[in-house]
Amino acid sequence: MTARWVIWLALVVALPMSAGRAADWQPPVTRAMVEEQFTLFDPDYRQRKQARLAKLRPLEERLYALQAGGNPMFCSAHMLNELRWLLQSSTQWSRIDKQIWLLKVSFEDPEQDFAMGQESHDGSWGVCYDEWFKKLDPMIQAINMMAGKGAAPEHTQLDFLEPIDTPAELNDYLGRVRVSAIATTGLNRRDELGAVTSVMAEIVFKQEVQDYIARHVEGLDLNHGYTTAYREFIDSWQDPETGYWGPWYEIDGEIRKATDLSFTYHIIAYRQGDVGHWDRIIATTLALENHEYPFGWRYQGQLTNHNAYDVVRILQHGWPHMDEAQRAQASSAIERMLDWSLQQSLQPDGSFVTPGGFDSSVSDAQYYGVSLLTKAGYCSTKPPFWTGRSWPEAGDTCCRIAARLDRLDAEIPAAEAARRRLAEAYPACGTAP
Repeated sequence: MTARWVIWLALVVALPMSAGRAADWQPPVTRAMVEEQFTLFDPDYRQRKQARLAKLRPLEERLYALQAGGNPMFCSAHMLNELRWLLQSSTQWSRIDKQIWLLKVSFEDPEQDFAMGQESHDGSWGVCYDEWFKKLDPMIQAINMMAGKGAAPEHTQLDFLEPIDTPAELNDYLGRVRVSAIATTGLNRRDELGAVTSVMAEIVFKQEVQDYIARHVEGLDLNHGYTTAYREFIDSWQDPETGYWGPWYEIDGEIRKATDLSFTYHIIAYRQGDVGHWDRIIATTLALENHEYPFGWRYQGQLTNHNAYDVVRILQHGWPHMDEAQRAQASSAIERMLDWSLQQSLQPDGSFVTPGGFDSSVSDAQYYGVSLLTKAGYCSTKPPFWTGRSWPEAGDTCCRIAARLDRLDAEIPAAEAARRRLAEAYPACGTAP
């Protein structure tokens, strides 16, 4: 083997580490690859999916209008969230058609607070969800809110967690759902894997959540064996080539490990940056800027506050591990995301544009807009980690956002979380940070 060939091979292997080659690098899995696997399972996949998306869009717009008018429509929002999962991750066309009809019918009942209550038969939250893993998000939202208020759940036995309530069952479950063979099954298990791992990361790595569960919850024993099993799974799951976490896909007889932005953000955030392979994580994150979510920063070619927030948090934790060239690249990227949010997403009334097909509700859009502005240092009394820049107009802007949040229902978890985050980061409206 010649010296020139050895050097070329070394560059290819190290490609994700090189910020200078970010434009040439391609993620191991892309949305186009995933869609192609669906067409191998169902040759009419694209046409069938697009036909149903066309029916869903006006219902989505109607839901956003109701929410903007002050009605959270909890049940309808959960149904929309599950419908998006079905459309993006399955070929269950009859079930999708039924759910579209049910979503339309749900608008006839504007009183939907029942959807946020806890079920007595299994201790779950999210009655308008069918899939058990979809109930995990309203569960952790409820636990966080109750922990903040010092309140116990009405039903302490959480039987719906039975599929993952022991270390052995957790490991077995995660191992099974980590790999998707879409061309064979017609099912992408990415969202299922993400729901379980992100909620478990919060349960295992957030001390206040652990303490609450230990005091008030039965049927989930977070003993040393349980938390150790989860930590070991997370550590062994990280891809040393890219530093990222993500679903694995069986494509053309081989396993491809996806670089999933959302998965990676949640693990890094809840572990407070205590992860390995930071050199690879930084290079991969910067290389993904122009690629499509979940394997990049963009959704349908555009930025979103949700993805921008995830990127900023990853870069914030990675800042101590960066060299000067990477810091310059990261700073430029954060400035672009911040300018986009302020100029294109933030509206005159203090609301943020709700990206159709992405965020599930108006309050979700508010939460991620606030999260980006606070963590990037715009709405914060702390100096931004990535720049010495200040924004004289920020006081008025942040106060306008706070006033808009005050008009949202206090019982909406995302709205309450946004209010709390903004108040903690920037308590004095009208004064620039």
